[in-house]
Amino acid sequence: MEEVHRLTHLGAVVTHVAKGTSRDGLEVEWRVLDAVTIDGDMFSRCEMFDEDDLDAALARFDELSRSTPQH
Repeated sequence: MEEVHRLTHLGAVVTHVAKGTSRDGLEVEWRVLDAVTIDGDMFSRCEMFDEDDLDAALARFDELSRSTPQH
């Protein structure tokens, strides 16, 4: 995880960075925004967005948070 954009008791919006190397030695890096909600200690939902779509990820997280039951 590279950056936390929003964090609440219901989940988070984060920038996730995955890095790896192919069998041919090519180094790759993939960045994605994750909007996740949790239920207890488990993820209940995870939606991925292009790294340039922060506004959309935050709006979707707000929408998911409103529909998530409060425990």
